[in-house]
Amino acid sequence: MTVNVGVIGVGMIGQDHIRRLTQVLSGARVSGVTDVDLARAQTVVDKIPGAQLYETGQDLINSDDVDAIVIASWGGTHEEYVLAGIAAGKQVFCEKPLATTKEACERILDAEVAAGRRLVMVGFMRRYDDGYRAMKETLDRGDIGAPLVFHSAHRNPAVPDSVTTEGVVVDTCVHDIDTSRWLLSSEVVAVQLLNPRRSSLAASQLQDPLILVLEMANGALVDIEAAVNIAYGRVSTPGGCRRIGGNASSAPTTSNSRNGSTPSRTATPPAPAPGTGTPPRWSPTPASRHPGQVRAPRCRCGSNPSCTGPTTPPWSTARSEQRNHDGENRAGPGDVPRGPLGRR
Repeated sequence: MTVNVGVIGVGMIGQDHIRRLTQVLSGARVSGVTDVDLARAQTVVDKIPGAQLYETGQDLINSDDVDAIVIASWGGTHEEYVLAGIAAGKQVFCEKPLATTKEACERILDAEVAAGRRLVMVGFMRRYDDGYRAMKETLDRGDIGAPLVFHSAHRNPAVPDSVTTEGVVVDTCVHDIDTSRWLLSSEVVAVQLLNPRRSSLAASQLQDPLILVLEMANGALVDIEAAVNIAYGRVSTPGGCRRIGGNASSAPTTSNSRNGSTPSRTATPPAPAPGTGTPPRWSPTPASRHPGQVRAPRCRCGSNPSCTGPTTPPWSTARSEQRNHDGENRAGPGDVPRGPLGRR
């Protein structure tokens, strides 16, 4: 069986999804593409045999040649396209955020519940990263006891001047918030947002860095540090203290530079001297890093290559990934429990 996938949005993330669907996975093909920039979308379509260009996202969703939808457009468009996908009865993979407001997200939840089946998955890929999965297994086994404090740091070398403070929370920190809920198996009950001294590299409308403190229902505390104009990296002292500075050209004791050098934003940093820290990593995530989230059809349990059970679609969701051969429901926070559908 081949699943025909339509992709809405051909920016960096959209084109990476197309690459995975056409070059990495089996059992799926890109049958349609659209973007607000139709000329750009046409250049992408020209490289995909048999793909069709659609003028709008609604046209793509309603096409009989599209079985499932990947939404990788601007966040403000997500609600419209996700709701349309649910109304069409098609599986939807939506890049984060699901929507940009609480009310919009609730409208999507209500629509999916009314449809009577799960149709939507959000692109929280960290749940499928080998390192995060190993951490989750360690916590679930109780190897280190009850988790007390979790620190999550999000780094970007730079972001466009159009990025806003709200955008950092909605588009960037949302990954860390989801990871916290999943790793700690607990929900957020209170949030505090702190604004440190602003980086000189940030655009005028952007507060950068940001610190979020989450209080979890189980008593654990989470601090999320988001720095999206880090310019090049971070300095780690021998004692483990990490320092973020606001001027990439100042000395390493107060800035993002290392060992006295002043690299550009795009320069490859030199290897650090012993005791001064570890090199930053800005390399793209390899294609094989998160094979569990978007993948070829395989057994429903998702863990046994020799299983002959029914297969799941290429975008097997986190919820189906958490079922074993016996059908045990191991849904994490935020997942709809099995049985009668209801508000999460």
